[in-house]
Amino acid sequence: MVRQAVILAGGKGKRMKKGTSDPELLSTPKQLLSVNGIPIIERNLKRLIENGLEVAIVVNQETQGIFREALKSYNVKYILQDEALGTAHALNLARDFIKDDLFLVLMGDDIVEYDDHVLETAKSPTLFVYEVDNLDGYGAVMLDEKGKVVEIREKELTGPGLVNPGMYILPKSFFDMYDKIPVNPKTNERYLTEVIRLFRESGNPFDTQKLSLWMGVNTPEELKIARERLKK
Repeated sequence: MVRQAVILAGGKGKRMKKGTSDPELLSTPKQLLSVNGIPIIERNLKRLIENGLEVAIVVNQETQGIFREALKSYNVKYILQDEALGTAHALNLARDFIKDDLFLVLMGDDIVEYDDHVLETAKSPTLFVYEVDNLDGYGAVMLDEKGKVVEIREKELTGPGLVNPGMYILPKSFFDMYDKIPVNPKTNERYLTEVIRLFRESGNPFDTQKLSLWMGVNTPEELKIARERLKK
């Protein structure tokens, strides 16, 4: 059973701001941009709280005040990420918040639809996946004959398949494993995708759970698509 969630919202939205003169995009954290009247992160946050989950949001120094004001009607714990050292680093900052054996992790700039029942029934590490017609440009989720996750192959394949939206149910043991996550030499970041390999090597491979909808909103073009798609 999952009763705690961490939403990662420490990114500064450089791709959303690049090349635009739109004052809304320049001044608003991408996670708080409105899609059909509801900020992206609030869409996920509201649903989690309605399901009885305790929620923490990881933010950065520049935007924490904006988040606190925009989401002041919600009982949320805020965690500050001083340096942008990757998604695994951001999650590791929540180690004192997590008390339960299993917890949910999701990205603050994603719009997702999923079966709430999985929060009640989850018993093991789970990677949420989304089926696409063309894997080009995505990390492809590779499964073994038992349906367990083997690896994520980054931007190598084309054609239909499953992709990784960055939404996980993780065991609390993630925090004991954190130091084993390698630091990317190019970016100096630790990535959550590495836990797939580490948990499999430890004999605890990930199950999968399909999302019925996933839209990452990182650019003005993706924001426009999300607004048009949800309007329908």
